[in-house]
Amino acid sequence: MKELGPFGGREGFYEKRRALVQKAGGKIRKIQELRNQKVQKIRSELKDTISRLKTKISQDDIENMEDDAEENIRGVRIRAEDEIEAVKINLDFEIDRLKKGYDSLVEDSNRLKNPGADAEITRELDEIGERARRDKEI
Repeated sequence: MKELGPFGGREGFYEKRRALVQKAGGKIRKIQELRNQKVQKIRSELKDTISRLKTKISQDDIENMEDDAEENIRGVRIRAEDEIEAVKINLDFEIDRLKKGYDSLVEDSNRLKNPGADAEITRELDEIGERARRDKEI
């Protein structure tokens, strides 16, 4: 007999995991696109500034401006990589949480199939009810 999990089978787990991966991939692509746009903007602004001021400023000043722009670009790239790493960490966490939930529900399902499970579940529910009554009295 095929073991059915909380999502209608193991394939449900994979579908949810695939959805999480696709969502994270979309976030990563968006971060990369924004990074590329910022880099292009920095380079474009630098090019415009240099072309406007080329006759008015020295070559050293131009080189300093280029160095500053490259430093800004490095900063943009580092921030983007940090954001991507955060998305990946969050994805790992969500997949782990999904797997734990799936495994827990499979364990509960298997436990229900055991002989005497009704008595054990009734006892656990009685204990929970008793604790709730005591907590309510306090």
